[in-house]
Amino acid sequence: MTQSRLERLAGYECLDMYFTSILGANARKHKEVAQRDSYDRVMEAIRFFDGRGIPVYVQVTLAKDYIDEIEDIGEKLLCFDNCTVKFTPIATLGTKPDEEMERNKELLVTKECFPDFLKRVEALKQKYPDRVDGCNIQNYDQIKNAISDYQDEPLYSLSYGFLAVRPDGDMSFSCNMGNPYTFGKAYESIRIPLDEKLFHYIEILKAAEQQVLRDSREQIVEMDVLVDYYIKKQQK
Repeated sequence: MTQSRLERLAGYECLDMYFTSILGANARKHKEVAQRDSYDRVMEAIRFFDGRGIPVYVQVTLAKDYIDEIEDIGEKLLCFDNCTVKFTPIATLGTKPDEEMERNKELLVTKECFPDFLKRVEALKQKYPDRVDGCNIQNYDQIKNAISDYQDEPLYSLSYGFLAVRPDGDMSFSCNMGNPYTFGKAYESIRIPLDEKLFHYIEILKAAEQQVLRDSREQIVEMDVLVDYYIKKQQK
């Protein structure tokens, strides 16, 4: 992200938010996880857009050894008035080459650490209302309240969700490539018909979320990952 690219992006009339991410409290720790030296450029971009009054959304994805730095990272980012932060634990390996998979196992935040992670994030949310977004790990009450907010909407949670465009042009209501439900190609049209296929997917989504809600009675869960898991399981 060069200065000229920053200037060009800031000139777009339809740019309503800049999204970026960091993986540690400083350049060294970020590089240890990211395997590239991009921390300073990320911070410069945040500083640039904040100075232009353009909102910035920062996803902070943390390895298990960095959980105790949540407060420090939050304070560092939230000094920017136009910055919103979301904290996410590295809880799944994803799809990477075998050598990277082995290294990444050392980074995983185990389920036993979820309560401490969530407690720290919730404390920061109390200190900075509306500046810290909901974590992707949630307890029973949080999931129950979320479902209650949109359960009567005609399009269920899709009313507040997003449409993801995957690398091959497929459109989905999930960024998880394992979610098999897609709705056409973005280069043909970004309109999703309100048809039987869409409402069938909503019913499947409802069932998956209810199963996740039941699971969350026993432990804190990664809602988005687990929802996609149950959606895929239903298709078999």
